[in-house]
Amino acid sequence: MEVAIVTIAVIAFVAFRLWLVHARRLMAHRERLAALEKGVPVPPSDDKVDGDRWPVQRLLLLSGLTWVAVGAAGILAVNAVISGFDNQTSPIPDGAQWFGLVLIGIGVAHLIVYVVDRRSAR
Repeated sequence: MEVAIVTIAVIAFVAFRLWLVHARRLMAHRERLAALEKGVPVPPSDDKVDGDRWPVQRLLLLSGLTWVAVGAAGILAVNAVISGFDNQTSPIPDGAQWFGLVLIGIGVAHLIVYVVDRRSAR
């Protein structure tokens, strides 16, 4: 019951924050439209309104490196667990450690997008 209440509270908080950001951007948009209608120079965009975006490049780099590290650690950890058991008594099926390659592949994909996007920005 407590988990459901906390989950609902977190979702409500995130929704409220998104609504506040939307309302702030809508207000800035209306202000700019009013300035255009009056023929007054458009006010400079507020850094808070336009600067609220996530740093996508840093996020791609961080998530790519994290996925690669988690995948490599997963491969090593499962290999260590499997090597401690006989083949007949192992609770983990053979080849399960290679699931870490999927995680490494996701990380490499993030890093490829990071590199390509960085090159296209130049």
